[in-house]
Amino acid sequence: MQNLIDRQVRQLGEIERTAQLKALLGLLAARSGQLVAAGSLESDLRISRPLARQLTWSAELADLYHYRDHSKVEVDVVLENRRRQVIGIEVKAASTVRADDFAGLRRLAEKLGDDFIVGIVLYTGTATLPFGPKFRALPVSAVWQL
Repeated sequence: MQNLIDRQVRQLGEIERTAQLKALLGLLAARSGQLVAAGSLESDLRISRPLARQLTWSAELADLYHYRDHSKVEVDVVLENRRRQVIGIEVKAASTVRADDFAGLRRLAEKLGDDFIVGIVLYTGTATLPFGPKFRALPVSAVWQL
């Protein structure tokens, strides 16, 4: 399992549009706890919808979603590949991470079962921390160090 997580995290480093990713992470952190409309991100990032749909962040094609259920439990970023495997990402503007920060990711993992690959909380701290077999907290700076 750790190898799978390491490989998925390494793929995050194969980003062609690092300036836009940095801006995207900043926008998501600023909107933490709010429902994010894709259109607002497009205009703030100065990209068109057809460019937003075709961002090539890794060699593997993935669709980008936001998850929110009837109980208002949310996940900031949900990446789903063509095999319907999912990676969930939460962005926190905090230097510490608590188990509660994984609530949305855990709910999504319960709903998806084996299709849920890994849940990541990006935060402003400095350490990579395990929060269970499929959950990790990663410093946001790790995105540019891979």
